[in-house]
Amino acid sequence: MAASQRFTVKWMDRMRKILQRAANAMAGKKAVCLTVLWIAVFVPFPVKAADIPGAMLSVYTVSDVAVDASAPNAVRAREEALANGQRDAFRILVTRLGAPADRIPVPDPAAMNELVLGVAILEEKTSNVRYIGKAAFTFFPDGVRDLLRKAGFTAVDVPARPLVVLPVWTPSPGAPSRLWDDPNPWKTAWDNRPKAGLVPLDVPLGDLEDVTAIDAARASAMDPMAIDTITQRYQAEDALIAHAEALSLDRSSGLPTEIRIRATRGQDRDATFHDTVPVLGGLSLEAALNEAVTRTVAWLERGWHDEYSTIASGETQTLNLRVHISAGLENWLAVRKALDKNRNIKSWALDTLTRTEALVSATIYGDAERLSSSLSADGLQMILEGEQWVIHPATHTQAPPSSLTPVPYNSQYPE
Repeated sequence: MAASQRFTVKWMDRMRKILQRAANAMAGKKAVCLTVLWIAVFVPFPVKAADIPGAMLSVYTVSDVAVDASAPNAVRAREEALANGQRDAFRILVTRLGAPADRIPVPDPAAMNELVLGVAILEEKTSNVRYIGKAAFTFFPDGVRDLLRKAGFTAVDVPARPLVVLPVWTPSPGAPSRLWDDPNPWKTAWDNRPKAGLVPLDVPLGDLEDVTAIDAARASAMDPMAIDTITQRYQAEDALIAHAEALSLDRSSGLPTEIRIRATRGQDRDATFHDTVPVLGGLSLEAALNEAVTRTVAWLERGWHDEYSTIASGETQTLNLRVHISAGLENWLAVRKALDKNRNIKSWALDTLTRTEALVSATIYGDAERLSSSLSADGLQMILEGEQWVIHPATHTQAPPSSLTPVPYNSQYPE
């Protein structure tokens, strides 16, 4: 065991003894402690925190892990609950990094202690014989990578570029959709989601600038100018339009029996996630929406696995593209901007430029269909004409067809 890891284990043993004394003192009380404690108990990183980038720590942190155990005394209950939580967090992390959790054995307790960089107790309730709470577990990146490598998997742990999330909520079938108006429990679920993860997500504040930039109708209609405005404001690469609709309202409670989800990337409209989350007996609307957020984030992370793996493989091909620019120089400048920012293009070069067309050589990751799909988000149509791939720029900006018509912003919310 490395010296730094030995120090970590010793420090965690010391912390465990401190917590045991606190638990023993608490165990002498008859009443259940209902106080929610917000205690950061991160180890004083023997591997210096500065040595691990913040974005990497976020990837290797699993937050809001429910812990619950009963035992003959409070100390044992707490230890068992946190040990179970570590195992649950490990399985979640392995899946996040792109490996099938059922093929990666959970380390034994001693090995797990060496993998865990820190534990944060977010909430806890204790009695003489039970411990319930929520915790966040941060793992050593190198240790987890090595474990996955030995099992034959490569960790996808490079964070994606950030997305801004627009949570559009329809409270009942046929009702007007909401984005900024209260109540919007769907936005609340996104606000309260665990912040750590492979895909950084930012939910707008909903202040005057946000309301001016975009509303529910324009978000649902995928209005490109409005989406571009809100994306730039939050310095995100793209927007995720996450729509949740309450279906089949229960007559007695007035609550929905299921929630239908539709999530679409603003710059890749072929990438759409559909799902339905039941509001089961005893499951609150809040819990159902939290589950919907979890499923949507998992879909985003799977998509990033695929995209990153394609790029990381280094496999490329060269395409000769013909670009129509009959609308003039403005057309060509828009195409250049799209080519420069497209992550499926490793490099490109201009071979010939005339007043009506350009010939371009592009080295791309993946296949031409993948590139065509990604360029469509910039209003470019890339189609195969004979044996030649041709790019046709849009002559004007137009939102895709939708049953919702974008409306101009006014002093009253149009939602």
